[in-house]
Amino acid sequence: MGAALDAVYLLVAGATAPWWLRKARGGWRERFGRTEALPAPVRPRLLLHAVSVGEVNLIRPLVASLSGAFE
Repeated sequence: MGAALDAVYLLVAGATAPWWLRKARGGWRERFGRTEALPAPVRPRLLLHAVSVGEVNLIRPLVASLSGAFE
């Protein structure tokens, strides 16, 4: 059973390899933090980082209050 499953994985990997290679082809500079410089800000910026859906939901009132305070 193990050898058959390995063979299936090998076939699937071989069949999908062109798609994975095309997908991974670009964006290497961004992956390693080498991005183009941002334009000079017209007004001060604040970066808020939220990882999970719960954090995004918690940060929404803060974003609303900050955007209202600085407009």
